[in-house]
Amino acid sequence: MLLVLDIGNTEITVGLYRGDDLMSHWRLTTTPDRTPDEWSADLGSFLMQRGHSPSEVRAACLASVVPPVTRSVADGVESATGQASAFDQRAHAAAEVHHDAVTGYR
Repeated sequence: MLLVLDIGNTEITVGLYRGDDLMSHWRLTTTPDRTPDEWSADLGSFLMQRGHSPSEVRAACLASVVPPVTRSVADGVESATGQASAFDQRAHAAAEVHHDAVTGYR
């Protein structure tokens, strides 16, 4: 399955996909001071609460407009699932950041 995360200024929206089908989704509060271990514990708990094992995740990607949180969340995803997150951050202007994530997941 594919785990996708959209890191916004106030919330992180998470989705779990099997092919084109959205299997589960949830939201977390974006908290810049959280450690990768805390993100990992929450993500693992949410997956299990919805009846999925973190080991079912075969790929992960994320998009973010909060650069200070991105690395911590990505490390938490890898810790919880064993999958490194695909992400690319590119700042195009001082007040604007665009992110693209591409993965070979099928």
